[in-house]
Amino acid sequence: MLSGYLRHWLHAVNQHSLHAPFVYDFYKQITDEHHQPSVFNQIEQYRSRLLKDKRSIKINSPGAPSRMGDQKTRKISSIAKNGISKAKYSRLLYRIGQMLEPKIILELGTSLGINTLYLSASYPQAKVYTFEGCVETARLAQDLFKNWKLDNINLVQGNIDDTLPAWLKQVDRVDFAYIDANHRYQPTLDYFQGIHDKAHSESIIALDDIYWSAGMARAWQHIKSQDEVSLSLDFFELGIVLFQDLQIKQHYDLMY
Repeated sequence: MLSGYLRHWLHAVNQHSLHAPFVYDFYKQITDEHHQPSVFNQIEQYRSRLLKDKRSIKINSPGAPSRMGDQKTRKISSIAKNGISKAKYSRLLYRIGQMLEPKIILELGTSLGINTLYLSASYPQAKVYTFEGCVETARLAQDLFKNWKLDNINLVQGNIDDTLPAWLKQVDRVDFAYIDANHRYQPTLDYFQGIHDKAHSESIIALDDIYWSAGMARAWQHIKSQDEVSLSLDFFELGIVLFQDLQIKQHYDLMY
């Protein structure tokens, strides 16, 4: 992973090297840190509490083992530290949702619900469907959503390999999807393809941990090379693909 990180930052550029107007504007909007809504502080206060929570819960997720290994129990503080994206990437997801104004937001991998809160707050009119395989983390997240009185979040618990295809059959479209589950090559491709079948030209799909493993890096390379992907943005820890008609296929390694 270190060699991949070094390669990325050797090639990564910022807005000053983005000459395509659409790409420049998109990058500027989703990385603009000047505006910090009060909800950011509220969510990060909750993250801070989780980082201090020494309770242990049972882990029964069917996905790839975490960076902490294939443990049967884990402390909530460990999950909050190692199993959730950094705050700046959570903010990036928020700004995508705010810009896109999606009707349907899909999240694969609820974990403790931090990113779900950001996605929900980004466009409260949207319906957020979040999928989690682990029973105990799903229970904690569901309690969180109830305590925050968020009625635009629908949590689906169960093996995502089973629950996602069933759900996709019931919806007409997916506007914004965030994939952070089962960090293996084939499941990641299966999730992407299933979601893409319900995507449209304005849809956006974001993938977390694109260099988490050799399998994830391979999946990311495959996804961004697909003909239907017109623009791919590589932030190293997060990959974003768009399907708009941009005339020529474009890819960027970006600083953030």
